[in-house]
Amino acid sequence: MSRFWRVVKWLGLGLGLALLAVVVAAALYTRTENFNRWAREQMITAVNGAIRGSIAVERLKGSVWGHLSLYNLILKDDQGEIAKIPRLDVSFSLLELIFGRLQVSQIAALQPELQAQQDREGNWNLIEALSPRAPEPETANGFSVLV
Repeated sequence: MSRFWRVVKWLGLGLGLALLAVVVAAALYTRTENFNRWAREQMITAVNGAIRGSIAVERLKGSVWGHLSLYNLILKDDQGEIAKIPRLDVSFSLLELIFGRLQVSQIAALQPELQAQQDREGNWNLIEALSPRAPEPETANGFSVLV
């Protein structure tokens, strides 16, 4: 019986070390240029699919674990460029994101340029560009955004 517990102990230790190695490898990979390029493409695709306007981001820097810097962010609509931000810093809680909530704790924009215009109906181009592409009826999807 003691041999059984010894095998279980070594098996548990081996699995624990393997899990630790996976976590360390994931943490190191998320700091690579390849991962940042992939994350930027995924973010742009997701945002452009959700809003009426479109965004472009030259590059991401930082950590997806809680703080990202977006460089040369541009927001456009059909008439042209609405906003240009050379650097946008966003701090958020990764733990909250795991539970289905995006909790943004800080947003800082460095030298933003905004070309806000209001049409005859009183609608602002910035609000229209950031509004949902296809308005959906309000349903509880379990994901919330807190700024």
